[in-house]
Amino acid sequence: KAQGLELNNALFVQSHWSNFPTFKKINQKCCDIMFAWSPHFIKNNFSNFPFKKIYSLGFPSDHYFKDIKEDSNKNYNDNSKFNISYMDNDFYNDIYFGKTISRKIMKMFMRLLEKHSNLILFLKPKSKLSFENLKKKIPSLNKYIDNKRVKVFFGIGPNEKYNPAKLAKISNLVVGLGVSSAAAESSFFGTTSFHFDNLNLENQNNFCKKNLNKIVFNKMENLEKEINNQIVNEKMSVAENKKLHGMLDSFQDGKTGLRTALIMDLIYEKYEKLDNLDSLLAEIDILINNNKILFKKNYL
Repeated sequence: KAQGLELNNALFVQSHWSNFPTFKKINQKCCDIMFAWSPHFIKNNFSNFPFKKIYSLGFPSDHYFKDIKEDSNKNYNDNSKFNISYMDNDFYNDIYFGKTISRKIMKMFMRLLEKHSNLILFLKPKSKLSFENLKKKIPSLNKYIDNKRVKVFFGIGPNEKYNPAKLAKISNLVVGLGVSSAAAESSFFGTTSFHFDNLNLENQNNFCKKNLNKIVFNKMENLEKEINNQIVNEKMSVAENKKLHGMLDSFQDGKTGLRTALIMDLIYEKYEKLDNLDSLLAEIDILINNNKILFKKNYL
């Protein structure tokens, strides 16, 4: 694709949707201009390709946060309950997340449900089929579903996932398997979230290293302990959680689309051919400098 565009004197611009929780770079972008969530991704994921320019603009799916926050739907907003959402990373099917770890996490939640009578667990599986297989492995899960202490959220279509921010809105805490994009989105939205780093990426990923045993956990007992702390006294505030996630999105202001559109509008207006790209990039720098408030980072 990149070669074809270059042969036609076209400009190739890309972004990324996910927080990549892997040891190796499995999703290398090969383009002229790259839009990244934050400098963390530039260093961790996009440092091995000679991009003409990389811009740090924020999480690209923050445009719908405002609509969700303004939605008047009050379902599950019972202050006597503590709602935890668990966002998996594909039971059985994902390369990095197998059936054993899925069962261990679900059994941990079963212990927490048994210990805390006010706890409600929301599950956001990626696959209906995989979730049905999981229920066969953990029969006690059906009891909690029948008692309405576990609620399962699927998307409308057979392969459509439930919106993470929409579920975060009705949750007190979100837990993600792996260094989860869905759990990160939940924190950007405004709900405290934790990540279970089953790959032990602390020496490969600075976000994991810096936040180990704060919002990233690679031992099940430590994760369970901190979840208990949140249920009992909500030990970590949303503000602190968002600050710790600032490495993944330095803005968290719901305006990533505006920053992206501003740059793309100028590209559409001024781009002529690859030979003149340097002058266009200089104009983009001026544009950013003239919009300092929009491009000001809230988390460093």
